Amino acid sequence: MRLSSLAAMATDTKGELNQFLQKHCKRPITKTDVIYTTTQYGMQYQSIVKVNCIGGQEYAGMLAADKKAAEKSAAEQALAGNAVAVQAVKAAGATPAAKGKKRPAPQVLTPEEKAAKQAKIAEEKAAKQAKIESGEIQKQPIPAKTELNTLLMRIAKRTLQKSENIYTCNKIDTQFQATIQITCLPDEWKDKAWAGELCATKQEAEQSAAEQAVIFIKGDETLATMAMPRGKGAKGQMLEMLNAYMESWGWKWGDEEIPKQMVSEEDYIGTVLEWHGHYGWLKTEQPIDHEAKEFRDGKIYVNKKELADGTEELVVGGAVKFKLHVNPAGLGAEQVTPL
Repeated sequence: MRLSSLAAMATDTKGELNQFLQKHCKRPITKTDVIYTTTQYGMQYQSIVKVNCIGGQEYAGMLAADKKAAEKSAAEQALAGNAVAVQAVKAAGATPAAKGKKRPAPQVLTPEEKAAKQAKIAEEKAAKQAKIESGEIQKQPIPAKTELNTLLMRIAKRTLQKSENIYTCNKIDTQFQATIQITCLPDEWKDKAWAGELCATKQEAEQSAAEQAVIFIKGDETLATMAMPRGKGAKGQMLEMLNAYMESWGWKWGDEEIPKQMVSEEDYIGTVLEWHGHYGWLKTEQPIDHEAKEFRDGKIYVNKKELADGTEELVVGGAVKFKLHVNPAGLGAEQVTPL
């Protein structure tokens, strides 16, 4: 094996490639911008990386002992193939003029200009709301399990216990089907069960069963009346749904320990959206198999204490690797490592 291939395994060339492409393209890199295809030859692997964000160029790496090393070797070839551009990006970052460039002074608006700006913002909000009401823009759907918990809390007029929503999930060949029984419902409804459709994952199957229960409750005159909100606006209803989701964990605001569970054991690759000194927000293009992805527009919270390898801060727009967990407030990141 060549020395350059060994060096690729020792360094994070995939991270270097992502950083170069972000600076070169002047935007965050998505999962469709850089695609690795790896093939096994006997006991060895070879990877080809296709860089769609710079014309779809493809670079083949050297044979390696495992898939990870093969992808790093392919990334090394991509960096070598764009050596001139890579050096130009590095030189631009090291230019004293660029480092010492002052930010423009904030624009000072007159009272009239401020009023005009606020009026324009209000007009844009009203136009967006009108499009939502007309159906031109679709609202982000609320997860069926969360909506169901909200309806049930209104019906029961109290916080629910986990044991009152009983999901049973069966695997049928390669798919899953779930049923739900709701013991907090009154009269004969507490003995009824709702079955969802066949789905690819257990999580989707439970959502499908919850959706059937929601449809039934909304279609039943008695239950629908009991589940009607009591004089709450849109913000109040959304807060109620969020509280229902948190209560389903047995957690409420003020509790010291926040329960959490891992979404998956795999590593996620994402981009830093915001960083505020001791916390920030991430975004990933990888699919997330959990209902909490619907909260906060899919943004993932990260606290400074979750940064790995002694990292003190994150750079907005930078690529990161992390583990993904979920807690009552939504998605969170841990073991966060810049790439």
